[in-house]
Amino acid sequence: MRVTRESVNNAKVLYRLSFDRSEVERAQEIYFLSSKLQQVMNNPTIPYEKKADILEKIFSKAGISEKLVKFFQIMCKHNESCEMKDIFKEYYRYSDKMKKIIRAQFFCTSSATAKEEEKAKELLSEKYSGYTIDWKKTVDDTLLGGYIVKVGNIEYDKSYRNRLRQLEEKLTGR
Repeated sequence: MRVTRESVNNAKVLYRLSFDRSEVERAQEIYFLSSKLQQVMNNPTIPYEKKADILEKIFSKAGISEKLVKFFQIMCKHNESCEMKDIFKEYYRYSDKMKKIIRAQFFCTSSATAKEEEKAKELLSEKYSGYTIDWKKTVDDTLLGGYIVKVGNIEYDKSYRNRLRQLEEKLTGR
């Protein structure tokens, strides 16, 4: 499913309101905790005033700022509640872009060396000069050795599994 221009614009508005990322994450967690809340917010037969009151009560109990509650209420008023997943996704993407943060996933075997991890970090540092790299390490012993680094939709596959697959393709002529 494609993200709408409205979701991207609303995400940018959310970013420009200058909330602490942890508060946005907490609000997102609360909003998606109950499918009933989402059903109510997306139900056109329930008056806006009732929805705004529900949002106020739920978020204020959790310590969410009034300004962020207002953002949710405005999204509800303009029938954008059904787009909240995309708004959050785009908010994080835009926030990272503005703060020059790259989120990388590092997949390696349990026997991976510090040298391999350092090589992967060097690879990203060269490709994303001037960016802060947020590194998440995951052990995957199916790689047989080596590593894979994922940044968004880009994958740098330096695993033995991939090398064996490439060798097999050369030998079999595929």
